[in-house]
Amino acid sequence: MIAPGKKGKTALTTPFGEADGQRMFIKDSFVSFEHHSGWGGIATAGNDFAARLLVGRKGSGKTVYLRRLRASAADDSSNLAEEVQYEPPDTETIISFSRLFSDSESQLEWWAKLWKRSVLRSLASYAMAGELAQHVDPKTLESLNEFANGKRGRLLRDFAAPVATYRQMDEIVNTHHSRNSMVEYLQSNYWSDLETILSNLLRKSPPIFWFLDALDEHFERSPRCWLKCQEGLFYQCIQFMRSAHWNRLHLTVSLRDIVFASMMRSEHRSRFAGDSHIRLLNWSHDSIKEFLKTKLENLDKRLFVGDRKKGRTIENWLGVDTVVNLKRGICEPIGQYLLRHTRLLPRDIVIMGNRLCGLISRREDAQFDMEAEIRRHVHEAASVFGREQFRICANEIVSAYMPRCAAEACRNVFVGSDDFTSLVAAELQAFVRSIGTDRFSRSKVDGVRSVAQEKFDCDVFSLMWRNGLIGYVDGSADNEKFIFYDYDSLNSFELPSEHREYVFHPIVIDATGIESDGSNPVIPYIWIP
Repeated sequence: MIAPGKKGKTALTTPFGEADGQRMFIKDSFVSFEHHSGWGGIATAGNDFAARLLVGRKGSGKTVYLRRLRASAADDSSNLAEEVQYEPPDTETIISFSRLFSDSESQLEWWAKLWKRSVLRSLASYAMAGELAQHVDPKTLESLNEFANGKRGRLLRDFAAPVATYRQMDEIVNTHHSRNSMVEYLQSNYWSDLETILSNLLRKSPPIFWFLDALDEHFERSPRCWLKCQEGLFYQCIQFMRSAHWNRLHLTVSLRDIVFASMMRSEHRSRFAGDSHIRLLNWSHDSIKEFLKTKLENLDKRLFVGDRKKGRTIENWLGVDTVVNLKRGICEPIGQYLLRHTRLLPRDIVIMGNRLCGLISRREDAQFDMEAEIRRHVHEAASVFGREQFRICANEIVSAYMPRCAAEACRNVFVGSDDFTSLVAAELQAFVRSIGTDRFSRSKVDGVRSVAQEKFDCDVFSLMWRNGLIGYVDGSADNEKFIFYDYDSLNSFELPSEHREYVFHPIVIDATGIESDGSNPVIPYIWIP
């Protein structure tokens, strides 16, 4: 969403901007959708502080939206707006806490409790040694010190500086190594006293804004444990928002779509449906086309050829109107060809746009085949997107379904290492190659579903449906549409079974090498009910 550099300028190395949301410049070039109210979470305004949970796929822009909210909060000097936290707890911290509680227990509640205690400790550190200290009267400060010196259970420690929520979690887990010790600490009766003191303090203090990001940074290292950790944070954020005592603490968090999908499949589903504080960064074909259009409008004029009166279009940018699809024997409009080889995500547009901009300087060379180079670069980018998406599917398998062996020794093989996830991702691709083509019948699905269920211990077709790798064919033969999953929907977690044909996303062809079937290319549309 961001183009780097000064206003009106673009960097020559990354004309479409940085793919990493932490490095993007947010001041001048944010692509705003505030006036498109029908586009859901991506229309969130920069000063919309009701947005507390930003949920989206990897590459959907969660970090940039979070940074934008933080910048807006910091513009008001009456607010205490801290920098976005990008360094989540260590994976070892997450694994250590998970091992203290068995699957038979409600890990969600224990994770939520740990998150709450971490937030309370962090808030206390700001009150004792941070900007908030000037709003703390001596009596309140004395009471807080009693939680550190042992008079009230040693819930805190002496703070020489404010300590972020992520680091507080590390401290709690690293100082309570046994289950009994951890339960005793998290369940201490003194937490009620501390909570009351801090909530009273918030009434007298300026609004406080905290932003937690990058919790999925190390998701692959232990998907199951990280998923439970993020579910606990999701749940606790909802609890904070529903308490009038905490309405001056604006805790805003970014979370992966797999967390939202998992919570929506739980018994708590009805509590989260339609919550105005949850913003789903759900990109559609129309919104990503608008994003690409704005990106092109921000490019330097030197990157365009042809009739300038036609505007800064894809055709004037690349100098071609169509691309020959060699496998299907047809010509495609260049815009359609580019978009269908992405996951309709901002990061994909940025990555592909920067790659293609690298071709512009060579287009005057008589020996240079622009169309062939476009096909090559699009294939390479789409292959990366596809392999990453298979990896994301493998993460969900590992996080939601443990191997059949339940012994701790066996369990540890699959925790704390991404080797098993890599193996599952490779096996998923091999399974797709066994189907062979990008288009297949319902009978084909029915014929191999049980084999896949046995191999992966889950409904693989529904898994790939939720992750955008499989869609279904809708409409008549002469007016087909290819419908893919939208995680904003409340009733489509399983692949719909009533359709005559199904298709793989075009990036699956590039990632696995399967054959394309028929002359109609798959143009993914996101189903928004």
